[in-house]
Amino acid sequence: MKLKFESTDQSLFFSKNDPQDPRIGDIAVAKSDLASLNNGPVIMGYPDDEGTKLNGGRVGSALAPTEIRKQLYRLTIPQRDLIIHDVGNLSLEGSLLERHDRAKLSCSEILKSAAPLITLGGSHDYAFSDGAAFIEHCERSGLHPIIINFDAHLDVRPNDSGPNSGTPFFRLLNEYAGRFDLLQIGIQPWCNSSVHLNWIKERGAQILALEDLLHSDAFSTISQFILKTARPTSSFFLSLDVDGFSSAFAPAASQVFPIGLDPTTVLKAIYFIKASWSIKLLGVYELNPTYDVDFRTSKLAATLIHQTVF
Repeated sequence: MKLKFESTDQSLFFSKNDPQDPRIGDIAVAKSDLASLNNGPVIMGYPDDEGTKLNGGRVGSALAPTEIRKQLYRLTIPQRDLIIHDVGNLSLEGSLLERHDRAKLSCSEILKSAAPLITLGGSHDYAFSDGAAFIEHCERSGLHPIIINFDAHLDVRPNDSGPNSGTPFFRLLNEYAGRFDLLQIGIQPWCNSSVHLNWIKERGAQILALEDLLHSDAFSTISQFILKTARPTSSFFLSLDVDGFSSAFAPAASQVFPIGLDPTTVLKAIYFIKASWSIKLLGVYELNPTYDVDFRTSKLAATLIHQTVF
């Protein structure tokens, strides 16, 4: 299968042209050859919201890769000797399943040489492609794969009628059963079926619901939750579904809720994981720029990416 990408618009690579004030846009390089990434972090976009539409969400996340790049490439950097490789956006040719297959192959190729990989959704169904590539990479590398999904939803809807934004972890738990650990953090009880909750628990996934965080010190609870599963050989894929955050922080999502995760808590969790393990892959999904306010949500995504990379 031939991998196809649409190149990132060069105007997104922001620079102040000031050697005393370098920005990520100064060290980001458009790259078309996945075989020569030289161990630098990689940005790849999924400008695709068909999965959200199929699941009844509000469309618009196809615009997110561009908007996240606009904010990310304006942020400052601690050093100039790092190179960020931007391979562009996945081509949207073919069916949704075919696009998922190409996304998985692209991730697999990138993970051979780059750490971390940052994917910009797009619908959350691409977490299947990212997760599948991540699990297989860890198996080849002798690592223990842990996927953490920060989200309001479990996203384990059956894919009998095909994939959509609600199916990624149903597919992963079926196709990679027993080969990875799945931790779901921030799940909101008012928007998840008890049938889906029982199904995912029966398959060994660990759930830390939003109410568990509201009744405790949130960061301490999350860190202890992670420690129960992590090993010295663990590597992490962090799946950030923007609708898991409170709409006060992230008004631009495919679905929004007034109560949700606090970005500071999630940032602390990222710091905690980085201190002892590798974050091999970070995916940001369901950011819908059509509904953003003062670029609040795209800036949140950019900040979380920045702190994962640097």
